[in-house]
Amino acid sequence: MEETNYKQQDIEAITSYLLGKKNVSVSDIMAHSGANRLRVYSILFELEQEGKLIVTERETLGAVKTVSLL
Repeated sequence: MEETNYKQQDIEAITSYLLGKKNVSVSDIMAHSGANRLRVYSILFELEQEGKLIVTERETLGAVKTVSLL
């Protein structure tokens, strides 16, 4: 039996949600992408490190606030 890769499903949900959008807030991603809220920040960090998205705004202490796909 094949195991479900929930992280990969969340990555796909986030990238699909971001397609065609600019400067999307993390709160919108959490509310509308369908990805598990607990994985969103770590996935956004990973996608940024891989060069697949850009952080367009950060909170005062450095947390991601808005992102766009590259």
